[in-house]
Amino acid sequence: KKGYKIITMLRHPVGLLESSYNYEAFARHGQTGQIPGYMADQEGFKQWAADRHLVEGFDAIRMLAGCWYEHDDNVNATRDCMVNPTYNKKDELQAASAVKTKLSRKEMYVKAREALREMDYVGITENFQESIELLHRTFFNARGEGNKVCKKIREGDKKENVQKTGHKYSFKSMPKLLDDLTVKIFSIFRY
Repeated sequence: KKGYKIITMLRHPVGLLESSYNYEAFARHGQTGQIPGYMADQEGFKQWAADRHLVEGFDAIRMLAGCWYEHDDNVNATRDCMVNPTYNKKDELQAASAVKTKLSRKEMYVKAREALREMDYVGITENFQESIELLHRTFFNARGEGNKVCKKIREGDKKENVQKTGHKYSFKSMPKLLDDLTVKIFSIFRY
């Protein structure tokens, strides 16, 4: 039967956070090595990451919960949903976090969980090759041998949007901040 399937790939939130910064700083905005409002060095990255504590939920949870800045036409979205969690500066994040009608952490998690349950398939980015193989087995009863892209992924020849040298700015040099962010990010899963 022809039709469509709704699928997504989830990524570890800390890896996504680090990657978001590096993408915005080095690929998206003229490759200046910084996000406006933050210094172009490890200290700027550290301050940017610390300011993300003001964001309730991060990319995947927010999107799945319907709390996302690209919902410009959504008249029911609160101001906290209109901030870009990667790009907005501290004062904008503070103003958004002060909104009294914002989604609570529990509401955001419950909405995101409901959205995931409606998906036909959810893969894991950190297990990309295995996720693609499972996707093919689930929907095509095969490993994707007929698909050139899947074959290249399986053989390790195809790597979409992967920097060859890794991220310039990384949480590895800031273990305390990494621990704090991890606790905040994963505290949402208590619900």
